[in-house]
Amino acid sequence: MIEKIIENFAIDASFEELNLDPKPGLVTPTSKGSHTDMDYEIMKAGIDSLVGYYSEAFSYGFLGESFNSLRKLGMLFEEKMYKNTSGVNTHLGSIFSLGILVFLVGRIKRKCLAIDADNFHELIKKELESDEFAVLLKEGNFGARAEVISGYENSFNYLDFDLTKRLLYLIYNITDTNVIRRGGEKNAEEFKKLAAQAISSGDLEEISKSAIEKNISPGGAADILINSIFIKKVLNFEKERRENYRDEKLSHNDRMFEKINNRSVVVLSLVVPGIEKDTKFFREFFESEYEKLRSFLNLEAEEKIFSKFGYYAIFPICKSKKELEELKRKTVEIEKTGLIDIDIYFEGKPISRHDIGSPERRCLICENKAKDCYVSNAHKKSELLDRAVAIMKNNQI
Repeated sequence: MIEKIIENFAIDASFEELNLDPKPGLVTPTSKGSHTDMDYEIMKAGIDSLVGYYSEAFSYGFLGESFNSLRKLGMLFEEKMYKNTSGVNTHLGSIFSLGILVFLVGRIKRKCLAIDADNFHELIKKELESDEFAVLLKEGNFGARAEVISGYENSFNYLDFDLTKRLLYLIYNITDTNVIRRGGEKNAEEFKKLAAQAISSGDLEEISKSAIEKNISPGGAADILINSIFIKKVLNFEKERRENYRDEKLSHNDRMFEKINNRSVVVLSLVVPGIEKDTKFFREFFESEYEKLRSFLNLEAEEKIFSKFGYYAIFPICKSKKELEELKRKTVEIEKTGLIDIDIYFEGKPISRHDIGSPERRCLICENKAKDCYVSNAHKKSELLDRAVAIMKNNQI
């Protein structure tokens, strides 16, 4: 499911930052850095507490939930983090900053927009222009909030550098309120100079020593580094998916053909516009429609298929062609949401609506034939997806 893929990117990014060693003043597998209240195991516990948060944050964005709803979700996971870490703040910055970033990726996906290296940053900034994010400015343009307000400016910078150099550039360029709070403004400026020296020399010994002596920990830079690792993972995923989509789709179609070839079967499938066809929400709707068809046929499917190309349930059925034509007439009513197909095959040959004298499927948005709207691209994919999600939500009430 896409929300789990995105969550794995967020969790993996958090662990990659934690496992980066050495890091000046920050917790690593071999050092507590400048901290007396946390170590590697506590940091791991903080990350583990956020499993479930990022998948929900993505779903909130994808399903059109409000930013305010996301903040309430974040508060719930903030409590979970504190419980897991015995009251230590390990990832409050990520709950806020990375949580919003994941939420925005969900919103971009809902609009059926392709993400690539040339447009990702602009798409994120565009989403942040929504009036509901204006509250962030009122609350103060500093810390993790400043990075979000900037449109994740620093998170998108330095993506081509290795993680150590990326962190050092962030330490040098951002106003890290955590550094200022722990070391004061004078030491914070000196720390930036040491970061610049480390960038040039590649040697972290002096900046690491200074961090310990002056109790400095660049937690803000670490949070942004996590964002940047996440961004890179999303970009790599989207690039690989574009490159492999055609071949994988053809292979999927071949496998489906083999399951139907020369057989009499009923095939239930979910019809969802756009490239994201595998989400928890879609699965729940498909399962409810499957139960309706299973009850109607009084049959169990021999196989249910959940893939990134769609969902299918295959029912083998031993009936004559005439009986299957009559079954097709009855299943047309079950298809009335417009979001499922019930295809019936007699010895591998489909029985169409035309074969039984039933009207063709209608468009989700207008009353024209769905096929005509599809061929002419009469509606944007995002409009069709909006309508599909609305129908699914309405059917859950």
